[in-house]
Amino acid sequence: MKPKALLLSCSTGGGHNSCAHAMIKHFEKNGWDTQFLDPYTLDSRKTANLVGGAYVHLIQKYPKVFYGLYKAGEWYEKLENIIPLPSPVLDVQKSTSRRLLDYLRKNPVDLIVCTHMYAGMMITLLKEEGLRLPPSILITTDYACIPFETQADCDYTCIASKDIEDEFLKWHLDPYEVLPLGIPVDPEFEKTVNRKEIRKKLELPVDKTLLLLGSGSMGFSSITKDFEDLEAFLEGHKDVNLLVMCGHSDDLYLQLLQEGHEQIKPIPFVDNVYDYVHACDVYLTKPGGLSITEAAAAGTPLMLVSPIPGVESANAEYFERKNMAFYARKPEEIIPFLEQLLNPQIARAMVMAQKHTLPRHSGQAVVDFASALVHLSPTKKSQAFIP
Repeated sequence: MKPKALLLSCSTGGGHNSCAHAMIKHFEKNGWDTQFLDPYTLDSRKTANLVGGAYVHLIQKYPKVFYGLYKAGEWYEKLENIIPLPSPVLDVQKSTSRRLLDYLRKNPVDLIVCTHMYAGMMITLLKEEGLRLPPSILITTDYACIPFETQADCDYTCIASKDIEDEFLKWHLDPYEVLPLGIPVDPEFEKTVNRKEIRKKLELPVDKTLLLLGSGSMGFSSITKDFEDLEAFLEGHKDVNLLVMCGHSDDLYLQLLQEGHEQIKPIPFVDNVYDYVHACDVYLTKPGGLSITEAAAAGTPLMLVSPIPGVESANAEYFERKNMAFYARKPEEIIPFLEQLLNPQIARAMVMAQKHTLPRHSGQAVVDFASALVHLSPTKKSQAFIP
């Protein structure tokens, strides 16, 4: 019988779900059966939407408040390491963890993979009850250890790079249980493609320099404030076109269509982002951990703009430090960086830095590890845990 994996994720931003669905492709390509679950839907679809929606609303409307909470979380976690304190993030997962237990009883699996720390915390709570669960892996999706993440005590924690291993080990994780395998992406990003053929497929000009402006799954925020400078840049570079990934922002898509700028093409929400990343010469994007890893996997020159304060700033700083991207901290830095990225030598050097710095084929590496783990595990599929 095929081994079965349960992928658990939550909709606080699209990266976690995208990582889970990428892993589904990798597992199924290797002969596994898979299930995807947002555990909050076990409470209700309304609860799942509330959890994801509250996070997105906070990020979009009150980024400074979010940053304040992020820093408060860092300080609280440091205090927890000194004196015993209740974990506010772990405690709120208790009711959902009980529903997850019921789900696992009815749907036994050989492996649990969490791409969000909330799901990992639910597994932690069940393990603390002494239940014998299937082997579990937490996949982190950023280039930093974020507050409370190490409280998700799965059997193994997959991190983005060996460079950040010490950030996790300082919280007393077992070094043998930390896997620096990288952030898994959809295998479509890892393919070698013919750029001209991709552009023809997408009905894009094959003889122009294409800039791709993306904002992640949550739509645009401060990125749109930089449009005036970008439009001025385009006026001086008639051989350059700008593709704007509008995500779920229908208003922005309609606005750009109505404006009808001959060098700007709005793209509505699509499920083949990888084609556009392969097609472009330069990708300007918010530094979500998954988005920038996808671009690096595709070998695309990067400029990072408008990070969510906290973890996305850390992502941008890491890519900048490793020469894998330019990080525009101020709007006035965007155009000078663009001018540099239009230099083929600079663009090639950035792509080579991406290639030599990040782990390659991370999704397959996770599957290979999981296959060995399940093969060695005494847990049987017919008895996923002992009630």
